[in-house]
Amino acid sequence: ARSLAMATKLWHAVLALQLYPLTSQTSCTSCTDVRSSFMVTNNKECATWTWGLDNNCNGNSGWASDKTCQYSCWLAGKGYSGDTCCTTTTTTAGPVTLSVSPPPASCLTTWSSDSACNPIQAAVDQISSGGTIIVAAGTYFNENFNKTGYLQNSWIVQITGKTNLEIRAAGGAMPKLIFDGSGGIKVKQSSGIKIVGLEIEGPSNRISGAEASLNRLRKTSRLPNGANSGVCSSDECTQCNTSSTCGATSWCTWKASESAPQCYPDSLSYYSGIGIALGTTTDEISGIAVESNVVHHCPGSGIRADRADNISIRNNIVYDTTWWTSSASSAIVFAESQGTGVNTISGNVAYGNRNFMPFYTFDLSHISGGHEAKPGYSQWNQNYIIDGSGVYITRNQDYQGTMILHNNTCYDNGINGVVVHKTSHVNVTVHVTDNTIFNNGRVSKTIEGRQAAGGLVINSGNNVYLANNQVRTRDSTDFAYQCFGDCTINTSSMSNQHCVGSLSSKYPSSIFASSSDCSTSMSSIRASYPASTAPTDPQYCFFNTSNRCLSSSPLPWHPVPTPSPTPSPSLSPSPTPSPSPTPSPTPSPTPSPSPSPSPSPTPSAGTSPSPTPPPSPSPSPVPNSSPTPSHSPSPSPTPSSSPMSALQVTAGFQSNARGSTQTLEAICDIYASRGNCQVLLDVPDQCAGSTTDCAAVFCFHGSGGNADPWKNSVGAQLTSRKVIGIYPQGAPKTKQGDTPGWNTGDVSVHDDKEFILAIVRVLEAKGWTGRRYAFGRSNGGAMSQELAVNSMMGFSGIVTWVTQLLKSPNQAGPKPYDYTHPQTGSCTSPIAYLSLAGTADTVIPYDGGAVGFTGGTLMTNSESNQLWADTSKCTAGPSTSSFSWSGGGKTGSGELHTWTCPSTTPVRHYKVTDGGHNGIDQINNEGAWAVMLDFVAEVETALNTASAPRVPALPSGCAAAPEPEMNLKASTSQSPSPSPSPHSSSSGQCSQKCSSEFGTCAGSKTYDSCRQELDAGTGPLGSLCTKGCQDTSAMAALRSSPSPSASPSPPTPSPSPSAARTKVDSTLTMTDVTKFDQSKFLEAFATAAGINPDQVEAERIEFAVKLAYVFAELIPEAKAIAAIAASCRVPVAMVVVNILTSGGRRLAQGA
Repeated sequence: ARSLAMATKLWHAVLALQLYPLTSQTSCTSCTDVRSSFMVTNNKECATWTWGLDNNCNGNSGWASDKTCQYSCWLAGKGYSGDTCCTTTTTTAGPVTLSVSPPPASCLTTWSSDSACNPIQAAVDQISSGGTIIVAAGTYFNENFNKTGYLQNSWIVQITGKTNLEIRAAGGAMPKLIFDGSGGIKVKQSSGIKIVGLEIEGPSNRISGAEASLNRLRKTSRLPNGANSGVCSSDECTQCNTSSTCGATSWCTWKASESAPQCYPDSLSYYSGIGIALGTTTDEISGIAVESNVVHHCPGSGIRADRADNISIRNNIVYDTTWWTSSASSAIVFAESQGTGVNTISGNVAYGNRNFMPFYTFDLSHISGGHEAKPGYSQWNQNYIIDGSGVYITRNQDYQGTMILHNNTCYDNGINGVVVHKTSHVNVTVHVTDNTIFNNGRVSKTIEGRQAAGGLVINSGNNVYLANNQVRTRDSTDFAYQCFGDCTINTSSMSNQHCVGSLSSKYPSSIFASSSDCSTSMSSIRASYPASTAPTDPQYCFFNTSNRCLSSSPLPWHPVPTPSPTPSPSLSPSPTPSPSPTPSPTPSPTPSPSPSPSPSPTPSAGTSPSPTPPPSPSPSPVPNSSPTPSHSPSPSPTPSSSPMSALQVTAGFQSNARGSTQTLEAICDIYASRGNCQVLLDVPDQCAGSTTDCAAVFCFHGSGGNADPWKNSVGAQLTSRKVIGIYPQGAPKTKQGDTPGWNTGDVSVHDDKEFILAIVRVLEAKGWTGRRYAFGRSNGGAMSQELAVNSMMGFSGIVTWVTQLLKSPNQAGPKPYDYTHPQTGSCTSPIAYLSLAGTADTVIPYDGGAVGFTGGTLMTNSESNQLWADTSKCTAGPSTSSFSWSGGGKTGSGELHTWTCPSTTPVRHYKVTDGGHNGIDQINNEGAWAVMLDFVAEVETALNTASAPRVPALPSGCAAAPEPEMNLKASTSQSPSPSPSPHSSSSGQCSQKCSSEFGTCAGSKTYDSCRQELDAGTGPLGSLCTKGCQDTSAMAALRSSPSPSASPSPPTPSPSPSAARTKVDSTLTMTDVTKFDQSKFLEAFATAAGINPDQVEAERIEFAVKLAYVFAELIPEAKAIAAIAASCRVPVAMVVVNILTSGGRRLAQGA
């Protein structure tokens, strides 16, 4: 391993030579960076293939002989004998060209210096004027990227006071700048700047709608009902009445310069960062070109220019921006332009850009040209969204030049495709030509209250020339061409087309074509660009007076609590494949002087939330993802053995020698009836410890095989890799004799996927927190395919040898993870996929077909691979290159098929020409299993760089796999067995149905009351639960949660169980259940009954709602039920529908 200190010293030395060029150098070698044939075939670069540098260079005789990656090896401190490489030299006279490479990964944890960790900024700072910065492929990031508690990180690159500077991608590369702060690139007080060929990505995929909603609420310094608690906190900065209390409160700042000096909430750039920002609201800027960049998932705008002139924004792709800001932003923007030149937005593609948060600002008068567009606009209680478009020019009332909006493609945006807003100077000229605009207006009219415009809009524009635009609205009742205010259209305007949507009467009819060509394929346009991941439903928690911002996770701006030490934790497996449960909400840092209303507990997954009491002084913390309800999974099959008392597993992982393995404990105690239940564990030194985040590769043997040989194939390659090998033994299939293997296509009585989830739970109980991958050969490859299709299993990538997807049947085997290929209802997420198959395989034919022992018909490899490419959001391919192979005494060549995909979900296929069923040993003279493990390392690097979760996110409305019934306790081998936790008994863990009903009970009762009902075997819990069963993690989380029926008054002791009780059932008919106030109802009931209100408690409150839905297309009944359940936030089991068809539409009516 390289010394970090030495690597840093080398980097500083090389950077100094690059940034302070010398006129000459002596005694150095002119080094090259020539790649090996394997690297060329597998798209690996010398500068960025860290595994290759670590494990080859001067340690590989073949590399040394060929001087492979000579310069990068020297730079890494592993140069070849006699090499002292020269750096790129130039003179300081005239324009300077500097090349920069990505920073080392160590900068993610230790930011040693800007020069080492931010090479682009270091180069910008060195060049005073006239120069080019060539940016190599790889990933660049801001300081403190992805660190907890850092919500105001700065820009990656800031260009100030520069002239004639170009930043461009190296030839054939698209370097990625990822940020989680102010943004990617900021340019101010500069001219002649050019930014070309970069990818810039923000953190929007890591932010949930609930979290963004509560951040907006924090900015207002109010409770959800608009009131104040009077308590100074980071949620209510304005309640900090002195500069000292304000200064002592996180994310609050005292502003003495304001007209009314007071404490203000800080703006958190994490929720509003911009991809590329040109200019400021106070400084003018000119002569900037932004070309051929891809900007996406920025919480704020993608590309924005303020007070700008002679700006060119051309041929960029801007998508999935503006989701979480509350600044009324759009994707590509000119605002408050100044000057008489030409501002151009041309050839761009903008889609998936949408405001999910209503606009808010503390003082609208501070915005030049700002006005109240509708009553309540910009106020704390604004309950509509009317902002968020594709291309938007706004408040340019002082601009006297020319605006060109030409040949842009804008679709699937929140409000409109193209907008000319307040660009009305008498001398201005606006050209809006040849734009393609379709299917905008994604913001809903009913819940989010948008206006009836979804195409091209002019709002107070002068001398606007419209020509050859094509507009198609998503909603036929929207205006394709709308005008608000004064719209002065140039009389030469002509040939505009409208395919769907109305025309404003303010537009002269002469500007429209007599007939419109509406043959443009929207689907083909969409398929040409990266797929949008924009949520389809409203995300703001407080619409329709609904408070859905509930979670047990602490908000990022709240202090993180210090957990109380526990001697030996009792580990209960979580129902979803994720780390252990998050702690309960943290109370506000400053307690209220008087009792406060209790927050509602978070409903368990699959339970119906009880009515929400009056809001508490601080909003409930947010979940890690949007609060979308899940499908209720089908009942889990009975495990192979009954639940048992707590099983001990040893915490931590010990390493073993290569070629040997360990046995994973506890599994055979649960699944002894499988016959074969052994799971071998292979841990290299670098993955040993009390916990580990190493990737776990599950290796599945073929039919009739066994697990042991994996230690010599995969295991032998683990020496230098952060990978744990997991080698399960297949059980006798029974439906096909006693041959050991895997239940794919329903060929066995065993539920192998539940078995795999049990392995995961044991690993997690031992302290494993990594991602999971699957390798499989033949029948094991078929199992890997099914693990990938059924994403609830939580796998991040698979490698299959000689097995493709089943074409039919669509479903087979134990439910709910029984889908055989990605399809409607399979809940398949994008996944990293690598396959290998031989064209001469007579067991699993390369071109598919009916194969009896599979239980169905196989796809061809071409069909299977392409389906995975489509599922994994690949945009092009496959491209083809050649490779050599050897194995089984044969040699040959083959084709490597590579698709253009996101770095986190690559799709590749090795077509082994004349290869048979048993696979191959080497690819391009490198061990085949090493190539497969390199693939895992590549995916791990991409996922870590993207800060992706350890378990892939499921599509909306999909649930995690049912939880295996297990009761695990982890302890160190030196420690005695831990004391039993509450409600831990020999009855085993409570079932998922029991846990779900327990959450429903806890919606109206205390935890203890529900627990008493369960243990007594009475009521709904008695019918669904085993007496004395152990709490699931969801149940345990409710132990410390306050009762949802608690009122604002101080709590009083509940009547003793022996006291006389009167039970009253009451039925109400209400027109608006959201106005139900439980505490007022109970108080009124007590008053009418003439008793003390403290003696009245609500045992259970239920709402029955009858609804009628109309769907715009024919959809399956299950999909209708899922949609209704999601919108009502209830389990699918609570929805009963009667499907009717009318006029080509399906109507779902029911309770």
